[in-house]
Amino acid sequence: IKLMNHYPVADPQWREIFERSAPELLTLETGMEPAYQVPESFLNNNAPRLEHLSLRNVHMSWKILSPLSIRTLTLSDVSNPSYTFSDILEGLKHMPLLTTLCMYESLPGIDMRSRLLTRPNLPRLETVNLTDLNRRAITLWSFLDLPVLSNITINDGVLDADSLILLTTLI
Repeated sequence: IKLMNHYPVADPQWREIFERSAPELLTLETGMEPAYQVPESFLNNNAPRLEHLSLRNVHMSWKILSPLSIRTLTLSDVSNPSYTFSDILEGLKHMPLLTTLCMYESLPGIDMRSRLLTRPNLPRLETVNLTDLNRRAITLWSFLDLPVLSNITINDGVLDADSLILLTTLI
């Protein structure tokens, strides 16, 4: 099953998709107005076959308990995310099949705990597109363990001296 809604919706019935069991759901693309918090049960229990997830203005739960089938993950326009940088890194560890990761203006501030975590190993990741400000995009890239041939696009706004130093260590 593939559900797509390219316009943000305020209809509460769309929110029920995240709250009910959807064992045959393979693709979900949607946006919400106002912003919405996905329940932890959605990825952990309700949509076990989900392979492609694209969310706009939706706060994803990164508290993932076991490996997921997600191959493509796109998050965009999440202001004041309810998740932390550490949550993202821990959640990515449970996405071993991920081939595409796109995050547009969806990254939280960098927390000190994230520097202590082991890097998520994403052996199948082919495409990474990260857009955000204040070194968030380049910092997330620096925390990922990626295949050598990954296609990486980083848009991090203005690069300061610290960003340039980090960038030179990554390329």
